[in-house]
Amino acid sequence: MKTLIRFFVLSSLAFLGASCSSDSESLDVNSDLQQSDIKLQIATYYSSPSSPTQPVNNIKAEFDKKFPGATDVEWKVSNGIYEIDFDVNHIDYEAWYNGDANLLMYKYDIANSQLSPAVLAAIATDYQGYILDETEIVYKGDIIGYYLDLKKNKEEVYAFYNENGTFIARNLWEDNTIKPGNDANTTTPTIEGNTSDDESDALIAAYYSGMDMDVLASNVPSGIIANFNTLFPNARDIDWDYVSNVYNVDFEIGGIDYEAWYVSDGTLLMYTQEIRYNTVSTAVQNAVSSKYSEYMIDEVSYFQKGTVKGYIIKLENKRTDAELKVIYNENGTFIYQQYD
Repeated sequence: MKTLIRFFVLSSLAFLGASCSSDSESLDVNSDLQQSDIKLQIATYYSSPSSPTQPVNNIKAEFDKKFPGATDVEWKVSNGIYEIDFDVNHIDYEAWYNGDANLLMYKYDIANSQLSPAVLAAIATDYQGYILDETEIVYKGDIIGYYLDLKKNKEEVYAFYNENGTFIARNLWEDNTIKPGNDANTTTPTIEGNTSDDESDALIAAYYSGMDMDVLASNVPSGIIANFNTLFPNARDIDWDYVSNVYNVDFEIGGIDYEAWYVSDGTLLMYTQEIRYNTVSTAVQNAVSSKYSEYMIDEVSYFQKGTVKGYIIKLENKRTDAELKVIYNENGTFIYQQYD
């Protein structure tokens, strides 16, 4: 998300199934950990980009016991949690271990036809008009479920259901997050204040020009905290940092990612909110379809910055996998684009 916002600030300144046999054997994840611990550790892995790493002896020993037929094994690490990508009988697997060699979660590809009728009925209701593209079965603590890749026109979304068809989350690292179709339950406050758009651009650019420093909520100016608690009363997983007297906060509401920027007097400069593409204004959807017919939607955020409201959209080329970020205001006016 920070990459999308950095791109937005620069642009503002510049322009303003493989199938699996039905007898695949499931393996228990670590039974000594509480479900809440597993959830937290998986979330910790996804909170930062992963990087390639060498096998770790104690984890490798446990991995070799659990998956003796693994081939094409690759290791990654993020925040002390290890992801191992591998094949078993030409089926793609992924497994996550913590540093104590506890298996937290694993998943593997299955045929769409192997989904339970309960899950198929649930997605027909929750994701009307979407086509099921890929399916994985997931073992995460005491949860057995399905991770689904669904597509509709240019939009691609993911959904995690348990085996009886109960919706769990839009991703693998949260449980009980907001269900599709309930985006209206999230928060979209209106920015008020006397800061001009140009001033907001300059202040946010100053934030990205330096090295951010973590700050405890108790050390954030009281005016900012008061405004934040008023505008985003249901925020959780809150993380503050600052650069040049500009304070940035990452948080979630109902499983939806948000990011906001404040100055010391409590003025909100800008915020972004992760959204589904089908909630984007019709004018923007039409503009994107016309201008970027060779691309599919990868990630979308709604933003407000000063008096400007619009969308930051990450696109991926269907043929080349090239990535492109574009910005539109909410009435469909093109603002900027940048290739990654």
